[in-house]
Amino acid sequence: MIFRWLLPKDGGGAMRRYVRFRESMLRRKFDSKDMEPYRPITLFDFRQTDDAMDAKRIQRDKDAWRISDDGVIGGFSQSSARLIRSKAELFRYAAGHADDIENELTPSEDKELFTPYIKWKGKIDTTIGLASNVQRSGFAAMRSPQFPMEGANLKGMYGALEITCRSDGRLYTVNLKVATAFPDDMYQGYLQQSHVRLDPMGNLAGPMETLILPFADFGLTSMGREREIHRELDDNICIESLGFALMDGQNGAFQFDLARVRVVNLQEGRVFEGIAVDEESNESTGSQP
Repeated sequence: MIFRWLLPKDGGGAMRRYVRFRESMLRRKFDSKDMEPYRPITLFDFRQTDDAMDAKRIQRDKDAWRISDDGVIGGFSQSSARLIRSKAELFRYAAGHADDIENELTPSEDKELFTPYIKWKGKIDTTIGLASNVQRSGFAAMRSPQFPMEGANLKGMYGALEITCRSDGRLYTVNLKVATAFPDDMYQGYLQQSHVRLDPMGNLAGPMETLILPFADFGLTSMGREREIHRELDDNICIESLGFALMDGQNGAFQFDLARVRVVNLQEGRVFEGIAVDEESNESTGSQP
């Protein structure tokens, strides 16, 4: 059981995630030029086979992407999430035929044009259940698989999180669970997109947007509340997991598409890439960490 968790036979898993991150860190240290920032490292990219396999096991595996909502406190919000790998899969999913999507990760005809992503959608209901003793309700959340052992230890090399996504314009919370002496600590940032497009079937449309969240802008919370004494999140952190939440106090449907997450450095206000196009392409397919 433990071996299958570490190295699932069909790809993905905690050990592959850890090894890929460690290899990427070592590469960045050796290929960076003096006085230049380190090049980005990908934490999750669903074009990569291992990340896609972890995303395909949403809610079915302990070491996979997980969703939750206020049902745990007697609330009525609901959500679901699924990996979408092609336009055909998106059409079947939108038409309510998600069970018809093949389990295997087969190449799609439109793979050159289509960016795979996790589609997270549902509805927020702020109604408080009659049997509940909470003062407020109405949230949904999605969390990544964990980075095992020491976590994704950035060792002071990176200063920001880059998220490639597409959303409905609502205010989403970005949760960073980092290694700390206080188990309830959670660092939170926020993202909101102003340009929202929908296709005729009501799905988010248009290109993915890349958003940058400097670590210094994250606030420290505990059990959903801001801590009285703030400890700034600097670049010397170990990321155990990351996630997204919607708790804006507004009833109604939501949808959020996630394609990629990287740790990056900024130079003159822009992400420092320092990477050739062909190398980035290899990294995207998983052939190079």
